[in-house]
Amino acid sequence: MSTSKTQNYDLHAWEPSDDFLLSEINQNFAAIDAVLGGKTSVVIGHYTGNNTAARTITVGRPILALLIENDLGSRFNSPYKSGGLVVAGVPTRLLCSINGDSFQVRETDGEGGMNSKHMTYTYIVWVE
Repeated sequence: MSTSKTQNYDLHAWEPSDDFLLSEINQNFAAIDAVLGGKTSVVIGHYTGNNTAARTITVGRPILALLIENDLGSRFNSPYKSGGLVVAGVPTRLLCSINGDSFQVRETDGEGGMNSKHMTYTYIVWVE
């Protein structure tokens, strides 16, 4: 049985002479899960375009929203924009879609897009 608790989250803390109780360990995990559970976090990354028609980038956690921009810091003046905000479940004219824990960017011949060859794209993804 633990003889002390941590200061901030009241987790069980053991001294070398204490016995471990699995129920105390489970209580610690439940307390940590309650603090961390349901929090949104951010993933930041980049990729270099390769001009393929479609490209999938996986971030490993369900995506809530995505902000993506090219390295020019501009959005091309065409029917399809080369950057912007995408929110899961909300229609967009961007050549980009969110699919669970990944997003797909697309490129169109002569129209630009979000996978233009040699262009660097930076993204910020809000994940669950």
